[in-house]
Amino acid sequence: MFNYVPVPAGLALFELVGFSPGGRFLAWEQYGIQDGSGFPFCEISVMDVASCSVLARHSELYRFDEQEFFSMDVPVEWDAVLDTEEREQRFWEEYARPLARQELQPLLDSLGIVEGNTGMHLVHHPACDLTDMAAPVRFTPGLAGPGFHSGPVYELLLEQPSVEDPGIAMWEHGFMAEPSCLLLALSEQDSDSLVILVDETGGWVDPQRWAYDFSIRDVFVYRDGWIAVVLRISVPGFEGPDIEYRVVTARIPDMSPGYWYSSTG
Repeated sequence: MFNYVPVPAGLALFELVGFSPGGRFLAWEQYGIQDGSGFPFCEISVMDVASCSVLARHSELYRFDEQEFFSMDVPVEWDAVLDTEEREQRFWEEYARPLARQELQPLLDSLGIVEGNTGMHLVHHPACDLTDMAAPVRFTPGLAGPGFHSGPVYELLLEQPSVEDPGIAMWEHGFMAEPSCLLLALSEQDSDSLVILVDETGGWVDPQRWAYDFSIRDVFVYRDGWIAVVLRISVPGFEGPDIEYRVVTARIPDMSPGYWYSSTG
């Protein structure tokens, strides 16, 4: 069932659709093969960047097997010569993702969100990157050249203390990992400023939806100090760990617009 789409079940892919012209709103997608069913899925979220809140979210699950798929009028044809990766790319870009986006397209248009208007992509850690996330992620939006920067340096610190009583037995999911909660903070290097972006260390953890690992995948920044931090999250899946994403947004405090490159995308 969909064995020609080389996306492991439970390992979602991420795409930042784009910001609105002023940076106040953004949209992002995660998509892949649903763990357990083997069906492709796609989810799109629209966020208010200032409040780090989700305005709307829509998911599509494509319930058809391989034989049904090739009998449908979709822009991915069975061609033995066509490379598997190319078939996958055409399926997501020409069919699945646009279909999922149709439901929220009027909202995207009303907010002025344009695909590709992603600002500056300053940090990227793919799934194969084993960088220790206990170390701060350092970045600057004012790079003047190799080794030179004209603006301040910022640090993202991620901590994930374990949850002592998650209300769920580890062995029920076949995991030996302890569930974790999330603390994400942003600071300016050599400064006393510290902004807590997420603090869930004292909150209740849903025993049906706990996570046991968080890592920083991407950092996008937009003019006037808007920032989007993409978190990769490991959660219990059907036959093993699943990967999904969460986007944390804020405005970098006291960031002078002069430090930012002019950005329209």
